[in-house]
Amino acid sequence: MIIENIQLFKAGLFFIFGLFLILQSIFNWEFFFNKHKYNNQVRLFGKKGVRIVRFIAGLLTIALTYYSFFVVEIVQ
Repeated sequence: MIIENIQLFKAGLFFIFGLFLILQSIFNWEFFFNKHKYNNQVRLFGKKGVRIVRFIAGLLTIALTYYSFFVVEIVQ
């Protein structure tokens, strides 16, 4: 019972993280792109490219969370 709750908590955190990445890319939150540690990404891909990469990363995070929590549980 406790292990299932911990797994659900971790799945929820990854889902929120993926959703955060998607929202960040859709709404173009400037304070993420202006940070010093993201300057290399913006210089390499451009601002639009970084937004696309983060959107895809958010989708992959949510998809992998869904797969690892629901699909793998059904198989076991």
